[in-house]
Amino acid sequence: MEFTLAVPNLETYSPQSGIGRVLSSLRAGWGERVRVVGAAYRSLPLPLLRTRPIGVRLEQPADLVLLPQLTGAEALRDTGGLPGAVIVHDIGVVDFPGDRGTLGWWGHKSVEASFYGLRWASRVIAVSEFTRRRLLRHLPQLEGRVEVVLNGVDPAFLEPGPTPEQARERLSEYLGRELKGPLVLYVGTELPRKNVGLLLRAFARARQDFPGAVLLKVGGAGGPRWREQTQAVLRELALREGQDVLFLQNVDDALLRLAYCAADAVALPSLYEGFGLPALEALACGTQVLVTDCAALPEVVGKVGVVVEPRLEAFAGALGRLLATPPTQEWRQAARDHARRLTWPSRAEAYLDIIRRMAGCA
Repeated sequence: MEFTLAVPNLETYSPQSGIGRVLSSLRAGWGERVRVVGAAYRSLPLPLLRTRPIGVRLEQPADLVLLPQLTGAEALRDTGGLPGAVIVHDIGVVDFPGDRGTLGWWGHKSVEASFYGLRWASRVIAVSEFTRRRLLRHLPQLEGRVEVVLNGVDPAFLEPGPTPEQARERLSEYLGRELKGPLVLYVGTELPRKNVGLLLRAFARARQDFPGAVLLKVGGAGGPRWREQTQAVLRELALREGQDVLFLQNVDDALLRLAYCAADAVALPSLYEGFGLPALEALACGTQVLVTDCAALPEVVGKVGVVVEPRLEAFAGALGRLLATPPTQEWRQAARDHARRLTWPSRAEAYLDIIRRMAGCA
């Protein structure tokens, strides 16, 4: 055992959740070299301030404190003298405040306190170069403390899987309906930054040339308010929920991979992403990916994805071309090779290098 990391509220990070999945993947890559133990946040014993941590209380001896997400970063002001690191997946909390429409005044203040609490971190690990640049734009005092480690894809997505035809047949059985026309897949929430309205409008245009096309949307809405907005756009475009557009939630990795393999194209219309893992997972499965030229998405897809401006003409045109032109085997291999460079075992090694340097063992 080389190091022990203390993670506040460790028990709350389920391997099935987004950030919990990142932590679980890193732990698997570290193996016995890194021991991860729980810790607790300290806060003032006042009802309004219980969600505003003022420090970290260790439950076991540790070499450093790791926060798997931005929330709670202000606690790093008091870690008992240990160095503290934070993984920052995005800073939409300050860059894209529209996503916080359901938060009250105190919720906004708590989110902002976490962000500005980053100044107490010994190291900040950004999951993309885009996120690093945005961090330094807001907090220039972090210069020299921010490092980039791109997120990774689970190696299971790279394993030989079903052919697109086989995947389509299995997915049809699961959904209880036959998928005859082209299948467009979107994985994510319906928060404003995700720009789902653009995708729905582009899809409606594509259906003029591909009337049997189906859009499969995987993942929760992110809140009732956002689902209501999505359904309003469906009515505006005369797209039928359950027929033209399907919603699927609580999907495990096996089913998600099946959806990627079955899709003719994965489309991500986001205006803001700290990374964009669905794009990388789709490429690992050899599926065509269409993204906007916003935020970190171009970093994720590299030269193998289709990147366009977040305008209806551009996005709809690119989507139609992808549906009309199946990828070659050479392209599928290139997409998998691109994703293979960013698997979680390699990401875990990059994190371990940072941990060693933080602990003074470089």
